[in-house]
Amino acid sequence: MIRALVENTKIAATTASSTAVTGFTFDVLGMIPDDIGKLASLVGIVLSVVLIYTHWRKGRADVEKTRLEVEVLKLKLKEGETG
Repeated sequence: MIRALVENTKIAATTASSTAVTGFTFDVLGMIPDDIGKLASLVGIVLSVVLIYTHWRKGRADVEKTRLEVEVLKLKLKEGETG
């Protein structure tokens, strides 16, 4: 379940947008001390990097899986022609 949440693009976009809007709003209103705002920015950056890496890794795995499936199908086709 957690993996599904991490790999969901809509959740990633919503989280990034809400974090940015909340941080900007509270910063403009002066409701967040500077140190907490910097910490929140750092956490947001780390979360974004984790989401980007996860999506990239999933995409690479899908490409590799597809490549292997094509290779298996080619071998089966070749065996069918010779057999």
